[in-house]
Amino acid sequence: AVGRLEFPDRKIDVEGHAWLDREWSSRPLEESQDGWDWFSLRFEEGPKLMAFRLRDRTGPDFTAATWIDPDGSPHPQPDGAARFTPLRTSRVAGRDVPVVWRVELPARRVDIVTTALNPDSWNALGTPYWEGPVLADGSHRGEGYLEMTGY
Repeated sequence: AVGRLEFPDRKIDVEGHAWLDREWSSRPLEESQDGWDWFSLRFEEGPKLMAFRLRDRTGPDFTAATWIDPDGSPHPQPDGAARFTPLRTSRVAGRDVPVVWRVELPARRVDIVTTALNPDSWNALGTPYWEGPVLADGSHRGEGYLEMTGY
């Protein structure tokens, strides 16, 4: 992203990485679903990964993932292709919230650990949730964003 900050006494050109968070649906979860764990990651080599799971009490979790090549070409992955394992929790707002995760996408040789930069990134809104930046390390290094609900 590029832009310009304009102040009364000067203008400053800026550039860097930008993030657009677009919610595709506000549909409530099914009765059996507890919440979601959603990752959006940008790797140093150029590709990106968006992956999430909907946690279900009565059956298997639903997962979705899209691998995005450096040129922007998307590669949707089938349900079950991505795996998410919480490795460490942090006590936030009176609840245990996973802030370190193992994320795997074997079809793309992804096996990483993500770590929250600020474990206390709790948003106590009408629908409380955790949201914040993460670093990724392992088969791929990078950075990204994590959003979790239902904890």
